[in-house]
Amino acid sequence: MDTIKAVTMFLTSHPWVTVLAVLGIVIVSRARKTTWYSKNDGRPPYPSPPPSPPASASPPTNTSAPTPKPPSVLSPAPPTPKKSGYTTQHKLDRVRLKRPGLDGREYDATVVNVFYATDRRRVSGEDIEYNWQQSPSGKLEYGECEVSIPDTHVMGGMESPSLLRFEFRPDPDKHIVLWKTTSVEEEMFYEKVKASAAKSELKDAFVFVHGYNVSFEDAARRTGQFAYDLKFVGAPIFYSWPSNGKFADYMKDENSVIWTTPHFENFLHTLSQRSGATRIHIIAHSMGNRAVCEALRALSYDPSLQLKLTHLVLAAADIDAQTFSELAAMLQKHSSHVTLYESSNDKALMASKKLHGPPRAGEPLLVIAGMDTIDASAVDTDFLGHSYWCEEWEVMSDIHSMLETDQPAARRFGLTPMANAAGEYFEFQRAKS
Repeated sequence: MDTIKAVTMFLTSHPWVTVLAVLGIVIVSRARKTTWYSKNDGRPPYPSPPPSPPASASPPTNTSAPTPKPPSVLSPAPPTPKKSGYTTQHKLDRVRLKRPGLDGREYDATVVNVFYATDRRRVSGEDIEYNWQQSPSGKLEYGECEVSIPDTHVMGGMESPSLLRFEFRPDPDKHIVLWKTTSVEEEMFYEKVKASAAKSELKDAFVFVHGYNVSFEDAARRTGQFAYDLKFVGAPIFYSWPSNGKFADYMKDENSVIWTTPHFENFLHTLSQRSGATRIHIIAHSMGNRAVCEALRALSYDPSLQLKLTHLVLAAADIDAQTFSELAAMLQKHSSHVTLYESSNDKALMASKKLHGPPRAGEPLLVIAGMDTIDASAVDTDFLGHSYWCEEWEVMSDIHSMLETDQPAARRFGLTPMANAAGEYFEFQRAKS
């Protein structure tokens, strides 16, 4: 006990030691993951299909405690991919990049073009930049970003400069870089999106809506990384609302996400009418789920709009669980498939629950009939545990399979069916070492 008290007193009087210890845990965790990925050429294999159940196995009875459910006899057979051209047509151009105005070196990098719509305020200057402030009268601006992916990229990574590695500026050889932002008029924007969606046989497009504490630049980089790792063919789009991009400004971001909702509603309606995409998917993260759910609720009041999404993916949803449950039926009317990713290791949602009181929709286990609830608690993630949906290969592989085959969770590999009193949900299998 005396030793414990002495250590506690030391840490209390030297808080920097605690900070360094936490940073060390994060660095070691990411280093382990990078090493593991590098042995697999940066792209881990998909999980093996679950074994067939014994002939004598009987399905479990729903109880309050989670109970594993044996897979269906049909589940070991791999689903037949739809002839969508989703992966077979995947091709990203390799280009030679020059760092302007510095050493004149050339870099090999893969450039991913992503589209954006934003109601952030544009910064005056020669370069196209957007800050954390709201645009005048909520006016949307449109454009296109070039995001470079380094040859050393590993699946799920958001390679960025680190002061711990004495890196003070983005390096295209090592980091994902927002290379260029081009603003275009609304009409030209939809023409470009239509041309991009046409590259997919079924005319796919996805819209990523980020969460709190995200800058415009990071939203662009994340969309490029996500499209690249998914081998997405079609129109990758991100909607960037004016998040302050600071950890301490949670309350300001809550106000901004309410303010942006009608603008996103109008954008989504116009996109469905003018993009030429016949399959539109929305991928929302964290606080961005609030804008998505409220916008879809507003659109549901006008039955003449007939908006129908193909996939609605709600990851680490920072929205009141009871409110979300009340919106569930409406969300299912607007989308053919609704998937909710949750994790008990999400410390950001733990903090949100402590602030608001009621549970959040991204916490296990919120199980709603008609939706695929996937518990990602078993997935190895970073210290904060809030970005597992786009950083961990199990989840990325599942989203890839979802968009490519349109199969429900019950027919996708790598997921174990479970059951509790609320109904069926799914957990990720762990790869055997």
